[in-house]
Amino acid sequence: MITQTAKLRVNEGKADEFIAAAKTMVAAVKANEAGRTVRYDLYRSVSEPNLFLVFEAYADDDALQEHGRTPHMAAFGGAIRGLLAGRLEIERFEPLA
Repeated sequence: MITQTAKLRVNEGKADEFIAAAKTMVAAVKANEAGRTVRYDLYRSVSEPNLFLVFEAYADDDALQEHGRTPHMAAFGGAIRGLLAGRLEIERFEPLA
């Protein structure tokens, strides 16, 4: 299994717009990538309301690569263009226990 997080910081005043786009993305992943994308969840920081985290788990590396090529990923990228305060940060994790 491949597990990673994507951390995204949103420009001031753009959180609601980002949340709407991200919820659409999460729904599309769950509807179209079932079985390959094991988990795809959106979180918002309690202490920093413009900071978001997507927790992602994929069946394997092929599933992760396919996820990046989906039409809904392209649409999400377009929807959040101009909303982010800097680049998103992706961190991959290895299972230990």
